[in-house]
Amino acid sequence: MARAWQRGLKASAIRTDYFTLRGHCRSKGVTLFPSEHDERKSNEFVKGLLALETRPVQRPDPICAADLLALAAATDRSDPHDMQHLTIIVLCHDALLRAGTPCGSTIKVQHVVPQAQGIFRLDLHKTKTTRFAAGASPVWLCPSTSSQRRAVPNGQLLDSAFMVGRYLRSAGLLNSPSAPLFPKLDKTGKAIIPFTPLSYNSWLKTFKTKCTKAGGKPRSLQALRAGGRTDLSNQGMSEAMVNK
Repeated sequence: MARAWQRGLKASAIRTDYFTLRGHCRSKGVTLFPSEHDERKSNEFVKGLLALETRPVQRPDPICAADLLALAAATDRSDPHDMQHLTIIVLCHDALLRAGTPCGSTIKVQHVVPQAQGIFRLDLHKTKTTRFAAGASPVWLCPSTSSQRRAVPNGQLLDSAFMVGRYLRSAGLLNSPSAPLFPKLDKTGKAIIPFTPLSYNSWLKTFKTKCTKAGGKPRSLQALRAGGRTDLSNQGMSEAMVNK
């Protein structure tokens, strides 16, 4: 951590990496520190770095509801790969997912649990802190009633619950609970077996290209999470509820 600080890495990034590593080790039953004293000193060191940090936090320009409409308009609905990308975009926005969460095998098909009335429960397994001990953190995907969301041809195009359900059916993933939620697809839109999850770098490149195609500037993936928070706040949800 000291070397990362000397190289210019921000204290918030060091804290995130530290908590992620610690949480991962604990979830695997591995001891990261030889003693409680060492762990306490490491925690104090991270707090000290945060206290020393003077650089402002740079927030990305949020991708809000209007931006989603532009991204939807720039999507080729006959292309299953393009529709998969749009599904990821809307899911990241609605569920406030962090940048790399949809990539790799972090979220599997079994973590998306259908409920009554078209609702899905998305079980997120936290590794950043000790929250993994409490089990999965559920996020509820409910059918949208927003007129703005439906103000496009095929009104359910930006409804995350509908989109996820349709995507699972079209990709042939309903009977593959251990598969990554977003694997690579063949030309027909079916998941390629053996399953290979989308990589973060590939998805980031595709996302920036899609933003440009929609008439905007390339954005970071974190802009989707920021946009989701902004839209929830604009709808009257309190900050405490958004954070929860």
